[in-house]
Amino acid sequence: MTDGRQEANAEPQLEVHVLDMRPDYPEHRIILPVGRLLSAVARVDRSVLAGQWEIWTAWGCHGEHACAIEDQMDEADVEPLRVTGPEFFGPFMADPEVYFEFLVMRRISPDPEVVLGVFDSSWLFLRAGASLVRAVAAQFEEVRFTTDLGDFRRWF
Repeated sequence: MTDGRQEANAEPQLEVHVLDMRPDYPEHRIILPVGRLLSAVARVDRSVLAGQWEIWTAWGCHGEHACAIEDQMDEADVEPLRVTGPEFFGPFMADPEVYFEFLVMRRISPDPEVVLGVFDSSWLFLRAGASLVRAVAAQFEEVRFTTDLGDFRRWF
């Protein structure tokens, strides 16, 4: 794991913030649910979602699956909570009403590091190798890129 540091031969990391809004709520500015980001990642490379992930923070749940995760984290007072990618991500990808208002996850295996989630209902984000990030970002309309990567844990 890099924890924000680049390995000598690794592809440079990049982060994208997706600012697209949900079209089904035109009277409000509601960002897309995290399932849309996960689906975009899967269209580029489904293997990115495989493996073990850590949930560093998750709150503002909507939907049974999301609320069960939030409850599990609250009850066990566990951070980070470990989950397996495909089983965890499926309900988010299948139902746009299953989401978090704030979510930070990091893939811990296999390498390379991938961090994704939702920042305070303001944007979706993906941090990974630049080629993956650019391919995922191309599926959205309003994006901004950053190379100011620092430690992802600074957000919470």
